[in-house]
Amino acid sequence: LFRSYVRLRRTAEASELAVRLAENISEDASIQLLAGETLMASQQAERALPFLERAIVLGSSAPSAYLLRTAALQDRGRTKEALVVAGEYTNRAPNDAMAWYNLGLLQIESQQLDSSVKSLRRAISIKPNYSEAYYNLGRVYDVLGFSEEAIQAYRRCATTSGAFAADSYHALALLYRKLGSFDEAMR
Repeated sequence: LFRSYVRLRRTAEASELAVRLAENISEDASIQLLAGETLMASQQAERALPFLERAIVLGSSAPSAYLLRTAALQDRGRTKEALVVAGEYTNRAPNDAMAWYNLGLLQIESQQLDSSVKSLRRAISIKPNYSEAYYNLGRVYDVLGFSEEAIQAYRRCATTSGAFAADSYHALALLYRKLGSFDEAMR
């Protein structure tokens, strides 16, 4: 029944079934994670948190447990706690590019810009064509006043992803305009 609800995109019904299952089988990390995932899918971050936390305590090593927990905390405005969870996960999975990217985004939100540069660069070192990381690295470099580095990051983003190309070229145009290079901005 649960799978049918998921396939039909009836996430509210699926999450209620998953919650009942998680409450009845409280010592299974994968079932706790399932309840947390479905609650997040139905945009119930506050209700998802205890299930995601329990999944981690029970030993879930699934990246989604940590990433969803950081997303739920951030959704609730608890960015400092999300940073701690994201940092814990990068310690557990130092070769997970998405973990470093997620940490970098949280650091941007917390105005920890120097740290975010390190995290985003680490994500890129693991996944060299990580366009989202290049784009956000460009944003941080621009804020920090490192225009040439921002230009390089935006260019790399534009050449690695069709999805982010327009945003990257727009950011480049704005940056060149700010620098007074109007010909480059138009190009």
